[in-house]
Order: sequence, then C-alpha cells, then structure tokens
Amino acid sequence: MNYRKAEAESKKSRRDYSDFRQIEKQREHSTKREARKDEDFTKRELAAKREVRQDNNYRKAEAESQKSQRDHSDFRQIERQREHSSKREARKDEDFTKRELAAKREVRKDNNYIEKLKKKVRSLRDNSDLRQIERQRELSSKREARKNEDFTKRELATKREARKNDVFKRNEAEKKKIARQDEEYRKHESERDFHRKQESRSNPENLEYKRLTKQSSKQKNLDKDRSCNQSVKNTKNKDTDFTDHEKN
Repeated sequence: MNYRKAEAESKKSRRDYSDFRQIEKQREHSTKREARKDEDFTKRELAAKREVRQDNNYRKAEAESQKSQRDHSDFRQIERQREHSSKREARKDEDFTKRELAAKREVRKDNNYIEKLKKKVRSLRDNSDLRQIERQRELSSKREARKNEDFTKRELATKREARKNDVFKRNEAEKKKIARQDEEYRKHESERDFHRKQESRSNPENLEYKRLTKQSSKQKNLDKDRSCNQSVKNTKNKDTDFTDHEKN
C-alpha cells in the first residue's frame, strides 16, 4: 500500500509539469497505435467501449468532463487541431478511407440521424457569430490544403466533373440569382471582384502572361492578314491569266 501511494504521488507530481504530461500522452498514443495494428485487440477494445457506454452514469460523467473542457477556447482549438491531424494521418491509408466512407453511407441511410443533423446545423447557424467563426475556420483550412498541389489538382478535377452535370449548373445559377437579390451580397461580390482584379494586376507573373498573350494574338492577326493578302493576290493573278488567255 505504501509503495502504491508513493508511486501515485510521484506520478501526480510529474503530471503537474506540462512537458512530462505531453511526453506521457505521446507514449500512450504510440503504444495504442501499435496495439491497434492487431485486429483482435481492436475488436476487443470496441466491444469494451460499447459495454462501458451502455452505463448512463459513465455517459453523464463523460459529457460533463467534455463540457467543462470545452468551456476553454484554447483547449477546444488544441482538441480540434489534434483531431484534424490524426484524421489526416489515418486517411493516408486507403483501407481506412474506404471503411470510413462505407460507415458514413450506412449512417446516412438512417432518417433519424439526418433529421438530428439538420436540427443541429440549423441551431448552430442561428448564431451569426458562430457562422462567421465556422466560415473563417473553413477558409483557413482550405488555404492550408491548397498549398498542396495534388489537393488543388484533385479539387479542380472534381469541380470540372460536377459542372458537367446540368442539374448542378441549374442549382448553382439559382443560388446565385437568389443571393444577388440582396444588396449587401451584390456589394460584397463587386468588392471581391475588384480586389481580385487588383491582385491579379499587381502580380508580375500575371502581367507577363498578359503581355505574352497580347503579343501572340497580335502575331496571329498579322499572320491572318498576310494569308488574306496572299490569297487576294493569288486570285487576282488567276483572273489576269484567265483574261489574257481569252484575249489570245
């Protein structure tokens, strides 16, 4: 008993240091990752979790602890980043991605799930501040992702495929039509277009590209004019040859 008490106290004193807690957490995660490579362990772990979650007291305690943690915005941010990074790592495995998609498809077949999700999204979007935060977070994550060339190529390819669909095009046009009825949206759209033009004009690469395109278009026009003049000359020569032949 004395030994166990001393060990518990030493662990507690160590955990007061954030660096030690971080090291301990990483070690725990690495051991779990190693263990989860074994399918039997994963099955046992999932079965144990299901059994535990059937207890109402456990669920209440877990919900309260999560709620208290999420009251701190810094903790929420760290939790979110950790979740994203772990998902990114996991999605590098094709089998995991396939399993995830299959599970999502199965869940979305349930009408109750869809209704709950819609209600949740609606209640969240009623709060304009939360919508703004959500939008900023989405844009920042997209910016980060677009730094990767492969992601950008895939995104463009999917957009091209989607735009081939007539229904998608109609829906997009209707959405824009409805949005443009709002004066604020029209102002925002015009400002956005203006800023985009300014950015493109200030970019030296774009200026060089414009110069080259203008030069090539001028060259094409000159070539066309030359070919037209040549064809006119040829027709004139043919006509004169024909008239000379008639005179003779």
